[in-house]
Amino acid sequence: PPSPPLPPPLPPISTSPQAPPATLLLRHLPDLEACCTRVRIPEDGKLYSEGDQADAMLLVLSGTVRSDAVPWPKGNGARGPPAHAPVLIGGSAFLTRSARQETLRCVAGAGCTEECVVLSIGVAELAALKERAPAAYIATLLAASCSLAHLIRQFISLGLNRVWLSAGEAAYVQGEEATSLFVVISGRIRLVQKEGSGGHETGGIGSGGEAATALHDLGNRTGVAVERGRGETIGEAPLLAGGRYPSTAMCLRDSELVRMSRGSLTLVCARNPTAASRLLEAMARKLHATIKGTPSKPDLVTIALVPANGGADAAAVASLASDLRWALSGFGPTLWLDETAAREVFTDGTVGRLQSKFYRSKLTGWMAQQEENYRFILLQADAVASPWSQVCVSQADRILVVAHAAQADPTPRPHEQRLLWRRRQGATTELVLVHAPGEAPRRSRMWRQCRP
Repeated sequence: PPSPPLPPPLPPISTSPQAPPATLLLRHLPDLEACCTRVRIPEDGKLYSEGDQADAMLLVLSGTVRSDAVPWPKGNGARGPPAHAPVLIGGSAFLTRSARQETLRCVAGAGCTEECVVLSIGVAELAALKERAPAAYIATLLAASCSLAHLIRQFISLGLNRVWLSAGEAAYVQGEEATSLFVVISGRIRLVQKEGSGGHETGGIGSGGEAATALHDLGNRTGVAVERGRGETIGEAPLLAGGRYPSTAMCLRDSELVRMSRGSLTLVCARNPTAASRLLEAMARKLHATIKGTPSKPDLVTIALVPANGGADAAAVASLASDLRWALSGFGPTLWLDETAAREVFTDGTVGRLQSKFYRSKLTGWMAQQEENYRFILLQADAVASPWSQVCVSQADRILVVAHAAQADPTPRPHEQRLLWRRRQGATTELVLVHAPGEAPRRSRMWRQCRP
């Protein structure tokens, strides 16, 4: 059935520069109605549920909405305050491509007599709005970005800094004064120590003194590379001890970190004792693992497949990726992405602009978000050193070079050399030789000798 017409009485349009951004959107109401979808309100009034992926913002033109109570410990158990039209809902979750943090409903009764009228504004609607009315498009983005203001102010007030590093870059260097600790939001860090130096950070504890020396000896006996992944901290022990970094924190893949100085750490712990408790727990786990001689490694999540050559090798990569997805699905949800699939996700041309750091970070940020939803992610690169292939390699925890064993010349092609062998540091790379059915493995040594 056709949607009912908009209620005639709408809030007056303020011309004041201090007016709420959602109110300013009413200036562009005809364009918004032409490009955006009217939300059909279900009987229970629910607009979205906690945990849903934020694929759109909601512009409430009339009526009142309110979030359900979130039980402790995730929330305080109280319902959210009512939000009256006009108001833009879900802007921060949409911009950050994160999940909804609460369940939102239209409010009925209790003095709320106005019918809820809601427009949905997603990626497709924004693209249409950009073509039809650029001024309305800019006003919508402004209103959405204002929803981040509270989070940004809180982040800045704590003295925190977000840091984006590319594969091969270092968060800190061995011997530098320890001025900050880092929390790994996404990516993977390897702690590298030069030979002959003391204060090894195998367990993440200590940078000098008898305790640090003991940990250094234990770390050498294990012979296991120390890596840190999402949700872990690095550099906290030398920061608290007032020493120097005992190792270099090298990014194995594009990584997002939060940098926290000693003053910021003190402020965070004072405002949130739970954060202090969790930091101590993490340090205790690292120390325990070091004493036992079994330092932990972050889970292997993202696997990149690189064809050694075009043609048959590219087909072998696709076949291997399909088989791997089937096999890994037994351990958890598995996502398979090639450039075509990525372009279907980003219809705004992001994949074609990966030379720009802005668009590259947009894609890698989305990939990092997928790690919350999938146990494994397979990235299929091309047989050229394209920007897409570079992203695949820089995002990988493990890289598989795939080739047909019968290929006459095993010498690495230029794209393989550029993607893998000219980098300072990177993920572990393995060679996968594909043989014909029933054929015994052969020529492995020849293929390995051609590679570092």
